[in-house]
Amino acid sequence: MMRGKIFILGVGEEKHVGGQLRKAAEKLGLEHRLFDTREAFRDSCLLQKLAWKVWKRPIALGRFSKKIMQAVQREKPGLLLVTGSAPVSGAALREIGKAGVRKINYSTDDPWNPAHRAGWFLRALPEYDRVFSTRRANLGEFSALGVRASHLPFGYDPGLYFPDDGGLMPDIRRSEEAKVFLAGGGDVDRYPLVKALKEAGIGLSLWGGYW
Repeated sequence: MMRGKIFILGVGEEKHVGGQLRKAAEKLGLEHRLFDTREAFRDSCLLQKLAWKVWKRPIALGRFSKKIMQAVQREKPGLLLVTGSAPVSGAALREIGKAGVRKINYSTDDPWNPAHRAGWFLRALPEYDRVFSTRRANLGEFSALGVRASHLPFGYDPGLYFPDDGGLMPDIRRSEEAKVFLAGGGDVDRYPLVKALKEAGIGLSLWGGYW
């Protein structure tokens, strides 16, 4: 059993990994606190777009990292569980490690994909004690950075996708319009597929963020 509080960094919505990890912690009776990473993107929309286009970084990376460090000092968790390229800097991770906190990253996206690649995040990766990747193809790249990485595939929430009584899936099966069910975020490379299906008059049921 995990000792001490768990800090979870991720998007807090139920259909995102951060929200799912929080739900799992609740079901397991683990003491936890979720920090919603969208907070690091909520400054000026124009400045954020510029920062992401040029540096692939959230505008409030430093401020959000400082918030996590201060919370660690106050609450002394046993584990920091970070989803994907959540906005916590390498310098902050080093300080968190000095406090005796174990740092884990669940790599949900390919950090070397040009759409996601960010220098600040690649520099931060070696500061994690362990990385779990949804893709075996990235394990060699993590190793080249000196990162201890293992494969851990995505799971699913039976409460969302395989309910026993009434829920999302029965509603989808009853729908005459939803011919295609897509579970995943609204990534740019998925848009042409969704656009083509819509233009062909094929009904869609989209489940995921950013659509």
